Amino acid sequence: MYYLQTYYIYFHRKLEMGIWLHQKILVILYFLLKKFNSAMVRIAFSALLTLFCLSAIHAQSPFKDKKDEKFYKKIDKLYVNGEYEKILANEEAILAYVEGRTDTVAAVMNFFVGDAYLLLYNDLETSSGYYRKDYELRKLAGFTDEAFTQSAFNLGYVLDELGYYNQTEDIYLDLLEIEEKNLGKKSDSYFVTASSLMEHYMYTNEYEKGLDLAKDLSKAVANNSVNEAMLLKYEGDYLEMSGSYKKSEKALMKSLEILEENGMYASVEYVGVLSSLGGLYSSMGKIPVAEEAYREALSILDRLPSDYADYRLAVRGNLASVLYLLGNYDAAEEIYKDNLEKDLELFGGESFYYGSDAYSLAINYMRAGKYKAAEENFLTAAGIFEEILGKESIYYARVLQNLTYLYTKTRQLEKAKETGLKAIELVEAASEDLHQVSFAYYNLGDAYYTDGEIDKATEYHKRALELREKGVGKNHIDYAESTNKMAILNWNKKQLDEAIKLYHETFDNYFDQINLIFPILSEDEKAKFYYNRLRPTFEQYNSFIVETSVEDKKLIGEMYNYQLATKGLILSATNKVRESIMNSGNEELIKQYEEWVEQKEKLAKLFSSSEIPVEIRNVKIDSLSKLADDLERALSRESSEFKQTFANRDLKWQDIQAKLKPGEAAVEVVRFRDFTPDSAGIFTDEVYYAALIVTSETEDYPDLVLMRNGKMMETRYLSNYRNAIKYKIDEDFSYKLFWRPIANRLEGIKKVYFSPDGVFNQISIYTLRNPATGNFTIDELEIHVVTNTKDLVAFNGSANPGNKSYLFGYPNYNMGAIDQKREAEGPTDASKITQAAKEDRSVRGASRGVRGSRGGDDNLESLSRGGAIPRGLRGNLLRYMRSNQMLALLPGTKKEVNLIDSLYNHKALPATTYLSNDALEDSIKRLDNPRTLHIATHGFFLESSHDEEEQADEYVQNPLLRSGLILAGANSFISEGTISNEIRHDEDGILTAYEAMNLKLDGTELVVLSACETGLGEVKNGEGVYGLQRAFQVAGADAIIMSMWTVDDDATQELMTNFYEEWLSGKNKQEAFITAQKRLKDKWKSPYYWGAFVMIGN
Repeated sequence: MYYLQTYYIYFHRKLEMGIWLHQKILVILYFLLKKFNSAMVRIAFSALLTLFCLSAIHAQSPFKDKKDEKFYKKIDKLYVNGEYEKILANEEAILAYVEGRTDTVAAVMNFFVGDAYLLLYNDLETSSGYYRKDYELRKLAGFTDEAFTQSAFNLGYVLDELGYYNQTEDIYLDLLEIEEKNLGKKSDSYFVTASSLMEHYMYTNEYEKGLDLAKDLSKAVANNSVNEAMLLKYEGDYLEMSGSYKKSEKALMKSLEILEENGMYASVEYVGVLSSLGGLYSSMGKIPVAEEAYREALSILDRLPSDYADYRLAVRGNLASVLYLLGNYDAAEEIYKDNLEKDLELFGGESFYYGSDAYSLAINYMRAGKYKAAEENFLTAAGIFEEILGKESIYYARVLQNLTYLYTKTRQLEKAKETGLKAIELVEAASEDLHQVSFAYYNLGDAYYTDGEIDKATEYHKRALELREKGVGKNHIDYAESTNKMAILNWNKKQLDEAIKLYHETFDNYFDQINLIFPILSEDEKAKFYYNRLRPTFEQYNSFIVETSVEDKKLIGEMYNYQLATKGLILSATNKVRESIMNSGNEELIKQYEEWVEQKEKLAKLFSSSEIPVEIRNVKIDSLSKLADDLERALSRESSEFKQTFANRDLKWQDIQAKLKPGEAAVEVVRFRDFTPDSAGIFTDEVYYAALIVTSETEDYPDLVLMRNGKMMETRYLSNYRNAIKYKIDEDFSYKLFWRPIANRLEGIKKVYFSPDGVFNQISIYTLRNPATGNFTIDELEIHVVTNTKDLVAFNGSANPGNKSYLFGYPNYNMGAIDQKREAEGPTDASKITQAAKEDRSVRGASRGVRGSRGGDDNLESLSRGGAIPRGLRGNLLRYMRSNQMLALLPGTKKEVNLIDSLYNHKALPATTYLSNDALEDSIKRLDNPRTLHIATHGFFLESSHDEEEQADEYVQNPLLRSGLILAGANSFISEGTISNEIRHDEDGILTAYEAMNLKLDGTELVVLSACETGLGEVKNGEGVYGLQRAFQVAGADAIIMSMWTVDDDATQELMTNFYEEWLSGKNKQEAFITAQKRLKDKWKSPYYWGAFVMIGN
């Protein structure tokens, strides 16, 4: 074959080897058969045959003369020995050598030079030119052999790497046709080429073509083979690109399973699938899970040969990117810096890889606020990209875009403007992607805005808006970013009507995003979107309304309406809805839900995509939206929980007013940071509180009460209030600060539905004393605390009065290991136990700390509560115990539960009590929609720690894991770190707020948390308190009674007994609760005793 195709060099080598081996085998055979004459004949024949063939080769030799052949052999030897520098040193001579030649020698020499550029400098552009010449020469000669297919493969690879995608597909398709003809679809060569084409389709975002190719190829691969595993990997990648995340995860997990069955856990193939999983989980927003996948991939790579150094660098780069997304900039920085050292060692400090990692490090530095280091690395990257790719490359332009942002941030505004203008010029020349170009205009617009040149800023931001509309459409999140910025600029120029129009357009986009993606996001993902995108814009708008409502009072109504739509938005129980549907046993409902999730994932991907042409994207969005809407309607009919996961924008303040009777008011509190349009996009240091008041008499717009001293309210004034409560000091200063501005607008009002925000979640409104009358607010107004005043409209009453009530109290905290230890040590003096109980009767809590700290939630999906929990919770409970002693029993809780039980019995209402060893965590988790759940025990709230080691512990960081209730057996776990066999189902006796979220309380009318500080947690402005309050709301409870500070055991017992007497006698919950507090107030004058508990909800 080589001879016929004039591959004389290869023919020579193969011929000599083939004849020699063939004749050697025959000679050995004849000698073994003792046919010596035949053996001698074969030796002579072999020599003559070789001589004849070689003379034929020389007669047909491609070389002009000995010198010509000698030069070829010299370059061939350099290539075989890996001496690429010497090959490139002979580049001019090689070019002269091949000039005018069209034979295989010229093709091979072009290949040598191209490969040298690739392997030595990773110079894709130069190597592609030589690879193309090699490919074209072979194709011209009509070759279809292995050497030709390898040539085509090389060219396709570098063209894809360079981004010349439109030139690559045809090469791969031709190659597949040849390989199918020569070797068949089941050959390894065909699979390798098909894999490259599938990689190409990933580059070009043509996932439908990729899926079709994978489906076709699956017919040719063996079941449970490595090739099937790799096909599943590609399938998973394409499904992730299309937004079908669940199907993608299923395919990738199956791929890992097959590789494990083939004993390939420690392989580069396994690492590749793990990397795909990491990318998938990043797309799904499950960043900590993505981190785990990348770390596992690296641990495998560390056990593989050093040949995979470049692969290791890529995975480490992916890990750094997820650490960046998690905000762990220091850890990401260390990885990027280490990668740079490896780049220097492997590729050199002028390589593309070095520039790329310098660019990533610069981005990380910039986000971390290390602007000088960021600038240095941006400039390093720019120098490398300019040298290798030229200033006209998109990589160089992107560096300039980021430098524009950096210089604006550091107030180097002249440099920012100069750099921004260059960036626009270059990115427009280098890219046809309008979305990409828009960022250059946006950044330059910000530079002019920061410098106070509003007209120039408007010019560039308007252009960015136009480009985004054309490039990605009005429903893309970046389009809303531009309309928001244009609203601020118009506000600055006093063009208020245009500003309002642009704010409305921004909010329309945001609410589309909310209803599109919120129902399928985790709570952590919702929080990030809400606090990074949604809430800051609404805070701006609130400041806008405060400034402009003097001229247009109706804007105050908008402020109320948006608060109705967004307050408590993250509260919807996404995970709980899913569990409810998946456990329903309704196969049709489950199928509809899974299909709906898939459509939502695809839509979310389309909404954020900038790679699909906008006209095609919009058609797909319309089609998928219609399908998703149909499924939503069907699901909403079947599941009321599902229906509640969407933001309701239809509700207006007038709907709340319609529910109010004469003498009633709804008060919606809004906390927001102050913003001014000339602040360069930065919030001021001031915090405002607005109380929006609606009564049955309200006409055109709600009443607005503005409190401008929000920072003082949240610090000094709150501290004064708490100290007065704690030390039982009479004071009326807090009333003036927190309540009087609102009370002044409530003339003639007897009942208030009060929806708190910010600091108002941390005080008990009932306990504020009016200095003018000497009365507490509980004496002057009937105040019902609600999460959102829309509850007046939404509440339909979910509880079934026939459902049982469950009462938990007097848990035996020592059950298990502690009891056994005491039995071994002998009896304890009963008087000591009694005394310990008396000493502990004053409080039902276990924590101390600095309140009011703020922090972020971490993703909880990887945390497990089976067996022993991590040391974070246990260690901190030990730390905050008084005198480092175990929790004492609470005899008052036994009396409390027994008295309440007797009241239920007297009314012939069903109730079950769980006391002592029966007051188990597992027993609470097994409840199914009780009417009432009453828990009397110790409660705890651990303040966030400032200790670096503790901050690394997810149990310390997350507020839902730092608050909870103590139940039977907890002392044994806290002190010994073990779980007693007597505590069922591996529970530890500590019911955290995180666990409480998943209780089945959808038909529960009331949860009573008769313990210390059960109303505490981390205040999330606009969202309420992250702690037990939030947990039981998410679980489904209509109303919750909880405490704001450590509570007195006797006073609590009396309050609870009074409440149940009133409630079971026919009063509604709120009336019964207020009456019980008033009765207690007659006996215990200090609000410390009677005002600790509040009721929130319906």
